Amino acid sequence: MSFSLEDFIKAIEEGIEGAKVKIVDKRCNLLAVTVGDDIFLVHFGRCRIKGMVYVKVMLGHIVPRWSCDIIDYIPYGYYIFGDKLNEIVNKLKGRMNVLKKLSSSIELQV
Repeated sequence: MSFSLEDFIKAIEEGIEGAKVKIVDKRCNLLAVTVGDDIFLVHFGRCRIKGMVYVKVMLGHIVPRWSCDIIDYIPYGYYIFGDKLNEIVNKLKGRMNVLKKLSSSIELQV
C-alpha cells in the first residue's frame, strides 16, 4: 500500500491522542509532532521496495538543527519500516512513549 505525506500526517493526528503535526522541511518530509509538552521530530521517507516506507522518530530537544541534512547523523531515535499506515502509526506511538521515558537521560553533547 502506498500513501502520501498528508495521509501520514492525518493518521498521526487521529491515531495519537493530542498530537499536533507541523511540516518542518518538505524537501525531506521532516515533521515536528507535539504531544503535550514533548516535541518529536519525525522523518518520513520511501524505501526502494515498492510500497514500503520508513519513519525515523527522535526527541526534538536533542537535535541541534531541525533540517534535512542532519537527520541521518543523529544517533538517537528509532526507525520504523512498513507498508500499512495504521501499523506504522501504532509503532510510532510506542516508540514515542519509549523516547519520552528516556528523555531525561539523553542530553545533547556538542
